[in-house]
Amino acid sequence: MLGERAYQAVNRWVLGQGGRPRFKGKGHGLHSLAGKDLQGALRVSPDGAGLQWGHGFVLPFAFDQRSPYQWWAAWHVGEGRLRSCRIVRTRVNSRWTYAAQLVLDGSPPQRYQAGEGLVGLDVGPSTIAIVTDTGAWKETFCAELDDKARELRRLQRRLDRQHRAGSPGCFDSQGRHRSGRCAWQRSRLATQTTSKIQELHRRLAAHRRSLQGNLANRVLGQGTTIRTEKLSYKGLQRRYGRSVGRRAPGGFIVMLSRKAASAGGQVTMIDTRSTRLSQACICGTIARKSLSQRTHRCACGVVADRDLFAGYLVRHVDPTVHPHLLDVDGAKAAWTAK
Repeated sequence: MLGERAYQAVNRWVLGQGGRPRFKGKGHGLHSLAGKDLQGALRVSPDGAGLQWGHGFVLPFAFDQRSPYQWWAAWHVGEGRLRSCRIVRTRVNSRWTYAAQLVLDGSPPQRYQAGEGLVGLDVGPSTIAIVTDTGAWKETFCAELDDKARELRRLQRRLDRQHRAGSPGCFDSQGRHRSGRCAWQRSRLATQTTSKIQELHRRLAAHRRSLQGNLANRVLGQGTTIRTEKLSYKGLQRRYGRSVGRRAPGGFIVMLSRKAASAGGQVTMIDTRSTRLSQACICGTIARKSLSQRTHRCACGVVADRDLFAGYLVRHVDPTVHPHLLDVDGAKAAWTAK
């Protein structure tokens, strides 16, 4: 597995898909170990009670017996349906914790029933508008993370004060950090603050994955055929900074695409250059709007929330025709029939 990871790193670099490979030093160990054929150094122990590394070191399986999904996984491991495994270590509250990731043969149990309708999405840096066959709604991406973001900012300000008090030579006369290697030797309190920041970053990422998974499941409950505009999420990151980094709309689209494919559906990206859905109307008029204008108003009498209206229009774009064009007649007929 180590040889394969080295090859993939070099291959990505040669193809221009990643940076130059670098080697981990002695102080930075591996965070995961994987076994694909289950015959190498990492494999299931002979009694099936855990993962064995080498000849004698065994990590026993531990799972929540109240979870039917983990019972399902344990039964499949006992039946010999394990195809590959991985051990992942994560630092939680300044301590290393280890988890087993298993790839099993078969169809996993479904927590949510997937719908059969058509879903239109309009994804923004902080909000998402969802239009389905039965209704429409708009919500803020991961609004529950705002409290953690404020707590993180408080800890970062505390660490900055400790840095300035403990190593004033690191800053110039205007209070800016000098370039080059920082010579600050963290105190005990500064080390504790750093650990709290790391733990809060971990909790924020885990909470974000949970919220995005819940939203993706609710979207798939309306339908597995999903259409949304193709956006540059890196451009949103450069423009809106922390908000996009905290809410990660690009990560949500990746998760939604994976879940939709698993449910037999697909997330289709619509080209914005040919459709211009945020500027279009069902009457065929194209009118530019400033970002501060959040309501769509047209001389034909249509008044609607800008994001919800874009989510409605993306449902009337044929993804099989290039360049993508809005079906104005179909959108108008459906709007009139509402």
